[in-house]
Amino acid sequence: MYRKITLLLLACYGITALAKGDPFDKQQRTQEAAPVQQVAKSKANLCPEKQANILPDSPFEQLTFIGILLFKEKKQILLQNKAGEVESATEQDLIGVEAYQLLSINKSHAEFQPWKADCSAGEIIKRKL
Repeated sequence: MYRKITLLLLACYGITALAKGDPFDKQQRTQEAAPVQQVAKSKANLCPEKQANILPDSPFEQLTFIGILLFKEKKQILLQNKAGEVESATEQDLIGVEAYQLLSINKSHAEFQPWKADCSAGEIIKRKL
């Protein structure tokens, strides 16, 4: 009785193993892995464009750093463009046409970071008051 059950189970296992194919076959593995790698590469090439929310029509180099506002819970800087418009920005805001990110605000200076087209960060720029 146990032999018949064992033979039946081995036969079922053999049929399912043949249906799946050889797990050690290199051709089957590369065919399944290739689409995943292509998707990963295409996602790496796509970089969402960062759009500034503070003075988006003014080039960053033409902005004048005119003040710092320090509160207990909030820090802000004041920026002015060539047209005379004044805007305040907080940390993590994107500023100017180039979308420089405001990293930190201190008593005497602010730190900005530009973003390149390949989504890598550029060198940190410090602007003093």
